[in-house]
Amino acid sequence: MENENVWVNVSEHPVSGLSNADELRVMYSGIDRGTLVMGDAVLIGGGLGRLDLTGTQPVREGMSLTLLIFLPRAEEAAGIAESRVSEVADGHFVVDLLSLVKVSTCDLELYVQQALERQKAAR
Repeated sequence: MENENVWVNVSEHPVSGLSNADELRVMYSGIDRGTLVMGDAVLIGGGLGRLDLTGTQPVREGMSLTLLIFLPRAEEAAGIAESRVSEVADGHFVVDLLSLVKVSTCDLELYVQQALERQKAAR
C-alpha cells in the first residue's frame, strides 16, 4: 500500500460503538502492591486519550499499566508504555494514555475493512 509508512496517533482519535465482532484484544500488565498483575482485555470503547476495557484480572484506580493492542493481521501489537487506570466499575476499567501510541494507517485501514465486511455479511 502507498501509505505504508504513514503513522497516526490513535490516542487522538475517539473509539466508540464497537460491536462484539469488532472488539480488539488487549494485554495489560502492571504492579499492584508489589505483585505483578497480567491480564487479557477487550477494548470496548474510549475517547481522546483513554480506553475502556474489560479484563480478566482486577486492577485498582491509580495503577500504572503497560498495554499491547492487537490489531487483526498486524505484524506487531501496538504498544502503550504508559497508561493509568482512572476508573474501575463492574466488569470494566478505563485507562488514560500517558504516552504516544502509534499504529500504521495500513493496519487501521485493514481492521476497518474487515469490520465492515463482517457487518455486511451479517445482514
